[in-house]
Amino acid sequence: MNASATDTGQSFVYNDLASLGRLKTQSKADPSAALGEVAKQFESVFVSMMMKAMRNTLPKDGMFASNELENYQEMFDQQLSLDMSRKGGLGLADLISRQMAMAQGFESEAPAVRTDLMDPVVRDAGRDAGNAP
Repeated sequence: MNASATDTGQSFVYNDLASLGRLKTQSKADPSAALGEVAKQFESVFVSMMMKAMRNTLPKDGMFASNELENYQEMFDQQLSLDMSRKGGLGLADLISRQMAMAQGFESEAPAVRTDLMDPVVRDAGRDAGNAP
C-alpha cells in the first residue's frame, strides 16, 4: 500500500483515467486493500476542490490574467492535491479508510488513528504535563 509509483508501475497523474479501472478490478479482488486507495482519491478530490475555492477568492484581473493561466493553475492544483494525498496530505484519507474499514467489518486491518488527540481536554492535559503530541 505504501509503494511508490515507480515500484508498482502506476503513474499518479491527475488525468490518469486508467487508474480508475485498475482500482475497480482491485476492489473486486481485495476490497480491504482498495479501501485505502479510494480514501486517498477522495482526499485528493477534496483538496482539489478546496484549492479551487481558495483560488476563486483571488482577483481575476491583472497583467497576467488569462484563460490559459487559469487552465494551467487548475492542472497544477489537481496534480498538487493528488501528490499531497499520496504523501499523507491532511490525514483525511487515514480517517476515512479507518471509518470505512470499521463499517465494512475490516476492523483488524484498519490503520490505528489517535482519536484521543481530537479531544481538547486530553490534548490540553498532555501539554500541561509536558507531553506535547
